Amino acid sequence: MNLLKCKNFIIISTFNVRTLNTINQIPELIANSINWKIDVVCIQEHRKFHEANELEYKDAGKGWTLITSSATKNDINATIGGVGLLLSPRAIKSLNKIEKINSRIIIANFNGNPETTIISCYSPTNVADEDLVTQFYIELSSLVRDVPKHNLLLIGGDFNAQIGMENNKTFSFHDQTNRNGELFREFAVENRLLVLNTKFQKRMGKLWTFQYANGRKAQLDYLLINHKWKNSCLNCEAYNSFASVISDHRIVSSRIRLSLRANNKKLDNPPPYYWKSLIHDGNNLVRFTIELRNRFDALHDESVIDNPDTTYENFVKAHWEAASNCILLKPKKRKRVPWETQAIQDQRERIKRSATRKNGNPTPQNISKFNREKYKLTRLYQIELETYLQTKIDSIKQYSVNKQSSMVWDTINEISGRKRISQAKLKATSQNDRLNQWKNHFKNLLGNIPNITNVETIELFPAQTESNIKIGPFNDEELNKALTKMKNGKSPGLDGIPPEVWKTKHFNNVLLKWCNEVYEQRPIHYWTRGCILPFPKKKEILERPKTTEE
Repeated sequence: MNLLKCKNFIIISTFNVRTLNTINQIPELIANSINWKIDVVCIQEHRKFHEANELEYKDAGKGWTLITSSATKNDINATIGGVGLLLSPRAIKSLNKIEKINSRIIIANFNGNPETTIISCYSPTNVADEDLVTQFYIELSSLVRDVPKHNLLLIGGDFNAQIGMENNKTFSFHDQTNRNGELFREFAVENRLLVLNTKFQKRMGKLWTFQYANGRKAQLDYLLINHKWKNSCLNCEAYNSFASVISDHRIVSSRIRLSLRANNKKLDNPPPYYWKSLIHDGNNLVRFTIELRNRFDALHDESVIDNPDTTYENFVKAHWEAASNCILLKPKKRKRVPWETQAIQDQRERIKRSATRKNGNPTPQNISKFNREKYKLTRLYQIELETYLQTKIDSIKQYSVNKQSSMVWDTINEISGRKRISQAKLKATSQNDRLNQWKNHFKNLLGNIPNITNVETIELFPAQTESNIKIGPFNDEELNKALTKMKNGKSPGLDGIPPEVWKTKHFNNVLLKWCNEVYEQRPIHYWTRGCILPFPKKKEILERPKTTEE
């Protein structure tokens, strides 16, 4: 299944956000990315510190995922730096692996033909120690050389480098090259990389990416691509459209034509039917029971071989056909996104207009007005968050009065983010490599069949008293006792039949027959198979999974 076809475009960007620790920046980053149809954003200077110093996966809302490596602490214990990737829902489906190289570089591989490699990086400033900058480019060059030559390689980052024009062959914002610019240019030439910012002829207003406090502008952020795929890039320029994120940098976006391919699912997940309707809706229960019974009887009459395996397969088939006609799908739980209000959307547009005036004419009046608009946006987010939390608190109180403890904890977990499904997986070079690692793990865990020889025979003495264990076929009383102990809402087996179907007790006659036939050594293959869902421990969680079947 192709996520993108060659006829379609994908937009990849790089953005120094300055920080993502305020209440409004991540929502604004996602809202603008959706508006401009961006799929991948290379993030610099997010300033989010992780105690574990590992990659952190954050559900950023609307299906977007923010993956960040930890920022660092300076001498005064202030958080600085940090790089990451913001991935759209369709980009995350194509993600194969992601790895942190150091605090300034991360690399991600995406499935496709060709495979796509994206590097997000953040270079030391032009006034930093030269050895530090040189070491950064040594590590980055070593990483680039390890990327397969056939891969489409894209590098996005804040390189703190100014490139001057070279005999009018490049379209740069600056006339002269600074120290970081020389190292940056040498890195690009050595690794046969094309600087996309300087490939297309643009007016000066489309080239600068950073504005100093005094109003002076510079071009510091760049996107690079390997020469082999330079014709895949159709455009690259800087935009003012992310002004509501509140950064002194501008986003640099490039339109790429390539093919990203999502991982093939090995199993088709069954539709999410709302099985609890069999408990709450008596009419639906009668309709489903009649439909299932009629379909099963029709299939059973056509069976040539009367054995439990065949009849059970017919029952499973009839079950799914009846469910598709009688059972409704589960209602989708749409999380209310606290930041999507009309007031916030209007304020976002006002900030963009104010930022355009400030960038074009940085007078004290325009700067002051832009700062006021920023404060208004932050305040709107705070008000909306307070309203959202108060609504949840009121619902918790109501659930508590109604003695719905499960709903209380579901709401608490939704607010706090507790018990969130892990979004990471075992590190590996490919899907097959990952499966082989799990195979070897379980092989070592379970071990081989022991080879026992020369064992003395131990005489077993009969029990002194007779045990009170019933033997022989099962009866209706035992079956009803077992069904009563079953809990609703539990996951079904590989046959997909949930407990709610059996607990109707309308199919006790066939179920009791199958249980007794299995007891008599006539197996049903659905009852002899299991499914292992491996969950790696925290220290092994390095990459995001594509499907739960892994």
